[in-house]
Amino acid sequence: MGGAWEVLRNLGNELRYGLRMLYRAPSVSVPAILVLALGIGAATALYAVVYAMFLRPLPYPESERLVSVAVYFPVYKLDALASPDYGTWQGTRSLGGLGAYSTGTGAMTGPAETVEVESASISGNLLEVLRVRAALGRAIQPADDSPKAPRVAMISDALWRQQFAGDGQVVGRATRIDGQAYTIVGVLAPGFRMPGGGPIDLLTPLSLAESWLRHGSGGGMKILHGVARLQPGATLAGARAELSTLLAASRAQAPGIYGADASLRVEPLHEHAVREQRSLALVLLAAVASILLIAGANVAGLLVARAAGRAREMAVRVALGASALQLAGQLLAEGLVLGAAGVMGGLAVARGLVALLPRLRPAMAANAEGVALNGQVLAAAAAAGLLCTLAFSLAPALPLPRLRVRRALVTCELALSLMLVVQAGLLLQNLVKLNAVAPGFRTEHLVTASIAVKGTRFAENPGGLRRELREGVGRAPWLLGMGFADALPPLGAARITGFSRSDRPLPGATQVGDQVVVRRVDAGFFEAMGIAVLQGRVFTAEEESGSGLVAVVNRTLADRYFAGEGTLGKEVDGNAIPWKRVVGVVADTRNDGLRNPTRPEIYLPLTAGRAAGGGVTRGYGVNVVMRTAGDPAVAERWLRGQLRAMDGALLARVRGMDEEWRELKEGPRFQASVSGGFAGLALLLACTGIYGVLSHVVVLRRREIGIRMALGASPAAVQWLVVREALGLAVAGVVVGVAGAVAGARVLGSLLYQVEARDPATLVGAAVLLVVLAIAASAVPARRASREDPARTLRAE
Repeated sequence: MGGAWEVLRNLGNELRYGLRMLYRAPSVSVPAILVLALGIGAATALYAVVYAMFLRPLPYPESERLVSVAVYFPVYKLDALASPDYGTWQGTRSLGGLGAYSTGTGAMTGPAETVEVESASISGNLLEVLRVRAALGRAIQPADDSPKAPRVAMISDALWRQQFAGDGQVVGRATRIDGQAYTIVGVLAPGFRMPGGGPIDLLTPLSLAESWLRHGSGGGMKILHGVARLQPGATLAGARAELSTLLAASRAQAPGIYGADASLRVEPLHEHAVREQRSLALVLLAAVASILLIAGANVAGLLVARAAGRAREMAVRVALGASALQLAGQLLAEGLVLGAAGVMGGLAVARGLVALLPRLRPAMAANAEGVALNGQVLAAAAAAGLLCTLAFSLAPALPLPRLRVRRALVTCELALSLMLVVQAGLLLQNLVKLNAVAPGFRTEHLVTASIAVKGTRFAENPGGLRRELREGVGRAPWLLGMGFADALPPLGAARITGFSRSDRPLPGATQVGDQVVVRRVDAGFFEAMGIAVLQGRVFTAEEESGSGLVAVVNRTLADRYFAGEGTLGKEVDGNAIPWKRVVGVVADTRNDGLRNPTRPEIYLPLTAGRAAGGGVTRGYGVNVVMRTAGDPAVAERWLRGQLRAMDGALLARVRGMDEEWRELKEGPRFQASVSGGFAGLALLLACTGIYGVLSHVVVLRRREIGIRMALGASPAAVQWLVVREALGLAVAGVVVGVAGAVAGARVLGSLLYQVEARDPATLVGAAVLLVVLAIAASAVPARRASREDPARTLRAE
């Protein structure tokens, strides 16, 4: 016990001595603390974002044993579990029960009003697989998951508080969801999220009929997400082997659905949730590590320079009997004081940056909502601060010439800075390219609305809704055009299926490369959207009210499938009967997001019945577009009022197309902003490091400079000595940095659109910028060296 107390007492003495020494050297301690605070603060704030989006564990017990179960269909770019597979893949040795769910939106009639809710239909065993319990009441159970069972629902904690005022008697209360009566049986715990990471308001049972759960039963197929839990002793490889056998059986039973290239995907659930953003996570983590290394190298350089001025002090300590270990301990104690101050300042900076995130955070991922300086983030910041402290504290004790150590540190700073500058330059170019993408229609003064009709008087008659809206809104003085569709670009596609033409053999149902978007629109859609007609015409009102056996195609489809021949009059279809005659060709619109090329597209009249055909079909409700002459906000208010007057249960997401188009670029804009900010901070720190090294060089070479000037060297020649040193550092940093940027190009490339990750112009530009800044940083030391009085210098030596 006495030995431990002695160690603590000595450590306390060393820390107090270190604090006094740093207090006496504010020219070193203040810049070091500021550099650490900026570096640790920026890195901690960004790490908080990365942790929330990519690293945070799933909120389920033993979540590391949860796996996602899906089949990847390349032809549709779809990762999903088909409902027949969910029905027949139960009870494997490796996984046991297989849970499933699908998400969407719904309309719930609350005590005071009808509200739109984020909902999920779940299998009766999903919450058991996740090991989630109800905070109030009970969970949805297997007995609830039948079309014949009473309709039940669970609500989220947030919905319970907002709509039911946290009433403890809510269990057993009746409510209406999409017009159907349900009984609330439970309330979810606060913070519950679906396995995909998104927040949810409402859970209801899937309640699939038996015909949906077996291949060949004629009931069709629903697209689900599959979740299972590895059984004790089971492995991921074993689960994949078992399910591969079951996939082969599904392929044999439904060859028209499962092409030869359909593949099984069984992977950890957390990995599945963040798979699409993995490259972004790596890029952001690299930025965090780089800025920490640059800050640490900068502080190490300052301490190495200070150690040069403490040579006499250290010699005296050695003469008095201090060992090398004791000297290293003293340096470490001083570093710990600096590190502690830097970490505290960094956390203050990080707190301020995180507070700004609600204004700056992009809609990149649903789980970005939980960004906070929680225990895990604070632990990571403390660990990073400790590692930086150990590194820069012991740098002065390295058995190398101090100037060589400082040069190596600055070269490292410059290399990392160049990599960040290259990254920022590429992401900025990426943003410019995306901003230049033309939607194919005019987004300005265009108001869109997605209207949910379930539970309203229009549920079985959406045509009546369209007719009443035309009559009610059509008289508005600000309306220039109005149209309807079953889904809207640039993201919505109600049906994706195989393309066929009447004079060619039908392609296989899963033939890759022959997939088209099928969109049903009315006669006013093209004018309201501002989509140019290139050939022929669009639909007439008579065709819309008739059989609908006509089609309009986009330019991409015409060029791909009718190159060198006329398109008008040809008979086409989305792999179904009857054939539709092409009456027009229109300009391309972005129909597969911002980055992907335009898909071939067939427009069909929005008739009373649904268009026949296979493929993947999704429901998007009734969609209306309105071209306005004035402020779109006026049209938005008018439309909401009109819908309330028609049916109080009608819910609509009303927004300007300009807003949606901007949101598509939020992620790239955030990436470019963060990278640009980190690159600017890195360059600032690197320039500070260069300045410090060159100042050190001038001090060390004062005698040489004095002799040169005494022998007639001009001030310009003396300045060139210093500038040449800066150029040497810059060139070394450029060589290492370019190599690092080229090596990391593969990861960054997946985030870029029409930008080469190894773009020579960006690499050269970053290198030139670094050299220019190095020369600029050398200006003051070079000028100071050229103004030295040789006589005074030589007398001092």
